[in-house]
Amino acid sequence: MEKEETQINIKDKILNEIQSGDISMRPRFQFTLRLIALSALTFFILLISVFILTFISFSARISHHDELLGFGFRGFLAFLLVFPWFFLIVDIILIFFLERCLRNFKFGYRFPVFYLFLVLLSAVLIFGLGLDRGTSFNDSILERREHLPRPIGNFYNQANRPMIKGEGLCFCKILAIGNKKLIVEDSRKGGTVIDVLLPNDLPLEIFESLTIGDTVLIAGQERDGVIEAFGIRNIPNMHLERLEIREQSIYR
Repeated sequence: MEKEETQINIKDKILNEIQSGDISMRPRFQFTLRLIALSALTFFILLISVFILTFISFSARISHHDELLGFGFRGFLAFLLVFPWFFLIVDIILIFFLERCLRNFKFGYRFPVFYLFLVLLSAVLIFGLGLDRGTSFNDSILERREHLPRPIGNFYNQANRPMIKGEGLCFCKILAIGNKKLIVEDSRKGGTVIDVLLPNDLPLEIFESLTIGDTVLIAGQERDGVIEAFGIRNIPNMHLERLEIREQSIYR
């Protein structure tokens, strides 16, 4: 009985608000158009967001910046230094905007804001990383970028991002090997010669694997043209060619 009275009160309240103009009736087709527009906008934002994230993953992979994560905590800090934060911020803004759009749908109100945002972020991460790490999508675009429309080609030219000068990070060619010391040539324009002091705890097998002419990723602290390295790793020559092309396009 109380339930019926409550329903009658709610019905009377809604009718009174309609009569007073606080609530206006809208035609069904207007709601349908709004639903279609929101669906299209949601799909577009989700597509762009996934593309940005897969590009971030591809950029870290093709530039070998993800190799820094294998150098422990200091390598993690160095990775944060070269991470493309601008693209990530844009991606987060898009996901947040997408969350706001989805809350206009009925099911969007069933989830707390944080949970809905977390679900969207997880979905974008899975699709974005899967597209880059599980397929050759980005590699194919990079190889054919000269035949693609200029905006796409120029955008993918940013994938091979050089290390920041003066931060103890570089892709270098080994010129000489000494006792716990290397003399290397920076692969960036100018070919600067740098002394590298290797870490005392560098595994012997890694040191013995280094040969003159190798190209290595070095991470450390740079002072007066000398890098005190905390990590070093060989870089395949096939990727070095891409890095050199990227360097030339930046400094030209």
